[in-house]
Order: sequence, then C-alpha cells, then structure tokens
Amino acid sequence: MSRRRLVVLAGAVGLCVLAGVSTSSARASTGPMADPHWRTAVHVGGSFQGIACPRPAFCVAVDAQGRARTFDGTRWSKPVLVDAKQGLSSVSCARRTFCMATGAAGHVLSFDGKTWSRPRMVDPGTNGFGSITCPSGRFCAAVDIEGRVVRYREGSWGKPRQILAKDPITSASCTSRAFCMAVTDGTRAIRYDGSRWAEPQSIGGGEHYSISCSSRFFCAVVTRYAEALEFDGSKWSAAQRIEHRGGGLTSVSCDSREFCMAVDLTGHALSWNGTSWGNRQTVAGRSGGWASVSCPTATFCAMVNEHGDMNLYRR
Repeated sequence: MSRRRLVVLAGAVGLCVLAGVSTSSARASTGPMADPHWRTAVHVGGSFQGIACPRPAFCVAVDAQGRARTFDGTRWSKPVLVDAKQGLSSVSCARRTFCMATGAAGHVLSFDGKTWSRPRMVDPGTNGFGSITCPSGRFCAAVDIEGRVVRYREGSWGKPRQILAKDPITSASCTSRAFCMAVTDGTRAIRYDGSRWAEPQSIGGGEHYSISCSSRFFCAVVTRYAEALEFDGSKWSAAQRIEHRGGGLTSVSCDSREFCMAVDLTGHALSWNGTSWGNRQTVAGRSGGWASVSCPTATFCAMVNEHGDMNLYRR
C-alpha cells in the first residue's frame, strides 16, 4: 500500500503454503539470513501505487496518474495511459495474461497481456479501494475503505457487499476462491471460506497496512507501527515490532511460509525466513520509502515507490 493511500485512509478514519508452521515463537532478528541481492534503484518515472509480479519475468506497476507499465524481466515498458480521469491504486495478476487494477473512485480495469480494458465502475460511492487480489483468472476480490468487498467470478463483477461496519479495509489476500484474509486500518482481520465472510477478529497490532497469504495455512501482516503478525492456519501470532530504526511498514509479499519481504517508508527491506524477521537492508531510491513489493518466488522481488523508482531483488 502506498503512502498516498495511507494518508487517504487516515483521513477517512479521522475526517496487490504448507500446513504445520507455527509462528508463536517468531521474533525479530538482526543477524544475516542470506546474502541479499538488491540491485541499484532505477528511476523510471511516475507515482507508483502498486506492483504485481505473477512470475519473475513479468510485472505490472500502476501509478496515481492512471498509467501502467510492464516489466519483462529486463526492462520496463513505456507508460501507457489506461485511465485518463482517475488514478490507479492497486494491481493484482494471476498470470501474465490476466491482471486487474483498481482506480481511485470505485472502478476496475483488466489487462490481457497486451491491452487494457476501459475503466468499469463496480463500487459506486466509495472513497477508494484498499487493494485487489486475484488468485486466478476466475476469481478476484477488491476491498474498499467503507468496509465493503466486491467479488469477480467467472468473468463478471458482483455488487459491493458490506462486511465491516467500522474500520476501513486496507488490504486483502486470496490464495483461491475458497480462502481470503482481509485486514483493517484498526486491529481486525476477516476470513473468507468461499461462501461467507466470518465475524471480524481482533488480532492485535495497530493500523494494518498490508497482508499477504501464500496459502490458507500462512499469512503475514505488517502495520503502520512497524509490527508484523503471522497466521498459521488457525491462530495469529502476537504483534511484534520488527523495524526499530525506520518508518512504518507499507507492504509485504510472501512466496511461502518460509519467505516474505516487507518494505517501509524510509527505504528499508526486511525478510522472513519461516521463524523470524531480519536481514534488514537499506534499499533507498530517490525518496527513500517504498510503496509496494511483489515476490512471486523466494529468489525474485520487485518494488516501487511514489517517486518513480523501482528495484529488484534476485538471488
């Protein structure tokens, strides 16, 4: 989630694995986990809000000016204006030929690998989507800051459904049409089992900014207060602060229960190795902070920020 959308959410309040893992003993670690391979940040322009990489050789990034870029594993394409009236806020790709992006005013756009569709209104009256998640080309879920979710099934969008009366829904992650987890700008999480959304559960932490689930047996959440929480399929770990010298954590992406990457507002990245967070790296772009990260594998991540910078992690 980008800083721009975090400010929007804050204003609204005040006015993109395997079973058996246990995270109860997780703790922050300052020791090295593996040799990092972050590249030098590259400035490509734009005000990026989100990035999605279904595989290392393909990514899509969207910006606040309504433009999209693709990455082919080597270079970025030129920006394509796909929404001249509204900016884009998040993106999710199930594969190279299926991506969905959300706009700032309740509309969505699809990408087939070559062309973008026209914007389509699916959530009238919203002040903004928190995120969109598409585990396959047949299912997506988009959550908004009014506590609603809009589902995409088999080629069509449903009507917005209210699942939360309080707290904006800031982020959601689905691993299939039978499992999603969403988090709020407060302390709650909501689970979807393929037929209904469960009652919100208070999981601790504060102002959840991003969630990533690699399966129904593992999710990770990061917060404004630089905390992380992990879900093992049945329970959540206690919130723990994993970044002590930087700003709030803005985005997290998990390839499996053994690998996640989280980024913050002051240009740092931290990784999860299955038991602890650590390997803190300074990966500053022109502005320092990072808005969104996407890791399709444990050996590749891409991240972007609002000042047009991107960076790659390869090992």
